[in-house]
Amino acid sequence: MLTRLAWPLPGHLGARWLDSIADSFLAGVITDEDVAEIFFDRYRIHGLQDLRREWEQDPLIAPRLPILLDALTAHEEGRYTLSVPVILAQLEGIVAAAREHEGRFTIKTLIKYLELIRTQGSRFQRITAKYVVEILWCDFYHGAEVPELSRHAILHGADVEYGTASNSLRTILYFDNIRVALNALGGDHGDEEGNSHL
Repeated sequence: MLTRLAWPLPGHLGARWLDSIADSFLAGVITDEDVAEIFFDRYRIHGLQDLRREWEQDPLIAPRLPILLDALTAHEEGRYTLSVPVILAQLEGIVAAAREHEGRFTIKTLIKYLELIRTQGSRFQRITAKYVVEILWCDFYHGAEVPELSRHAILHGADVEYGTASNSLRTILYFDNIRVALNALGGDHGDEEGNSHL
């Protein structure tokens, strides 16, 4: 389900609960819009608090924590036009910081730095790294059709309709999945596949 809908793993919600949602979606009982609304509601109730606590304890993102917490607050207040571009910019920032990058940062740079996640991360981390490259960092040219949740279209001012609850939560979860994967690069990369329906 997550692969089909291009959602990163909402890992704070519990595998059994996610499996139930996946079964309902694959059976045609709920739509992709329903899934997005369910995820949003669950994160509003308790998931964002868990995420905030994890971020506050992570040395990798400590220098940018005030910016990230402002983005979470904007998300909670429904100001998605603020949360989305901030998180997208900080996603690039944590990849560059984790790899101690200096100089120009291009899509080729991003692909290079995410390659270890794409090859050695857990199944969902590999999927997230793939989507970061193919969805968030997809090619975009002014005058062309605006892709959904494209970092370039948003930050270069072409996409003026990106400010939705779904896009904001997806961006936050993309960031968090990459954060977790970057922290795990030196440790155990065992496949944490979970349930095959997700």
